[in-house]
Amino acid sequence: MNKLGRNKILWLKKQGCIFVDEEHEEWQREGEYSTSIWTKEHEYVGLADLGKKEDEVNFIYKHRLTNLMSINRARGLPLSKSGCNTVSIGFNEKEQAWYGWTHRGYGKFYVGYEIKKGSIMDTKDSKYQYPFKVETLEQAKELAINIADYLD
Repeated sequence: MNKLGRNKILWLKKQGCIFVDEEHEEWQREGEYSTSIWTKEHEYVGLADLGKKEDEVNFIYKHRLTNLMSINRARGLPLSKSGCNTVSIGFNEKEQAWYGWTHRGYGKFYVGYEIKKGSIMDTKDSKYQYPFKVETLEQAKELAINIADYLD
């Protein structure tokens, strides 16, 4: 866990994250362990010992995200029994903004955010299309869920 750093570890623990040593047979030598990070709700956050500048754990810390959750939990659905329910939604208290992300990219949504014509959020499948302007944090959260789902 040294690669993550003390401040990030303390931040994640403050968010209720749990650190678990696990063996990953597919990419580690026998007997080697890595530390996985999970929410109390059993949603996967990431690996503590990757040490990459642009991984999900560093993204969460960089943007000081709280209310971490998977797409299913954000939508009020049961967690998947077949997948690991990866965290991809979070809230920044200071900015009053919801973030949705995957390894492919992210979106930041807040009261006043406007969907631009032709943007990734302007799709006929969404109830929020050009020229929609976010009026509530609940709408911002829905857009964060949508972008995370779309990018997945």
